Amino acid sequence: MRKQVRDLLNHCNLGEKYKEGAIGEADKYEVKFPFVCKNTKQSVIKPIHFKQDKPSQLIDHGLSWLAKVQQLEKYRFIRPDEILFAYDAPDDSQSNLFDAFNDIKEQIEKEGIVMADINCNEDIVKFATSPQN
Repeated sequence: MRKQVRDLLNHCNLGEKYKEGAIGEADKYEVKFPFVCKNTKQSVIKPIHFKQDKPSQLIDHGLSWLAKVQQLEKYRFIRPDEILFAYDAPDDSQSNLFDAFNDIKEQIEKEGIVMADINCNEDIVKFATSPQN
């Protein structure tokens, strides 16, 4: 997934803008992300995998990343709307997993984090090139 996002950013001449980096402060709270832009306004693109075997694993994974963003926001290091999670959802034929995915996706979006399907290049590029970035 990371390679897919990197290739997309490079293809759109955004590869130099988004580099691996950390948000926060090492002596307070810090999270590493694969794609961080620290221009006038910072923004983050985080590929996130939701192809776990069990609904509880999928929800725990999403909650883990949601908690990290909430903590970063608490310390005013970044706003949730400055973060895009590029997700890989479970197949909708796997109803238990798909229901769990929709539940955690709704919780993440409720916090203000932008969600985009990893295969929807247009949404990822739109976020990466938005005026705030």
